[in-house]
Amino acid sequence: MIAARLYLARIGWLVVAAWMIVGGAGVCAAADQPVESGKKALGRVGGNWYDSQQDGLRRIDFNTRVEEEKPVERRARTPSKGGGEAASLGMMLMWGVVIGVLVILCLAMAKFFLGGAGEPRDEKRSQAAVNRARIEALPFELKSVDGDLLAEARRRYEAGDYSGAFVYLYSHELVELDRQQVIRLARGKTNRQYLREASRCGGLRGIVEPCMIAFEEAFFGHRQLDRARFEASWGRLEEFRALATQGATA
Repeated sequence: MIAARLYLARIGWLVVAAWMIVGGAGVCAAADQPVESGKKALGRVGGNWYDSQQDGLRRIDFNTRVEEEKPVERRARTPSKGGGEAASLGMMLMWGVVIGVLVILCLAMAKFFLGGAGEPRDEKRSQAAVNRARIEALPFELKSVDGDLLAEARRRYEAGDYSGAFVYLYSHELVELDRQQVIRLARGKTNRQYLREASRCGGLRGIVEPCMIAFEEAFFGHRQLDRARFEASWGRLEEFRALATQGATA
């Protein structure tokens, strides 16, 4: 009986030992399986930091790593095609606005300076138009007039045409008196009416009347007048201007 019990006890210890061996192998296998899976995963990920053969960390050369990553950074910072087109369009619009503002400024400056330079020409043309209107209002018609009656009178005087010189000298006096508002030129009025209007300014009648009589003899009577008679009226032009100016301010 005792021997049987010892035998059964030995068998029991053998069973327990066998179970422990089998269970430990299973546990080791189960423990090794995640480790192997982790190695395989790290091997698939790759990289320079893990050595799958030695199952450990590998020394990393940071300079090489940085150099390898530079192209990636440049590619990441490279703008897309759409962004480049938008930037180019924005620059074109900006330059268009700048050029437009400059053109407007240049036109404004040109208008200012050229307009200022053109004012005397406009004033001169306006004055010439007024003179033509005054000449057309004379009680007689002149055959050739360039607007400067006094210059035409001088030209005819130098040419020896004293009768024609008187016509333009008297015409100049009437236009000048109208400009100074001593008389008022109008169609239908006669030389005697102009003479009465000029007589209101002291001294003017004594200058205008001899010139008017010489004009009527030359223009209506077709008489040839002499040089001395014309020079007498021509010599009083300065006195005539002074009296006409005084009549305008009176």
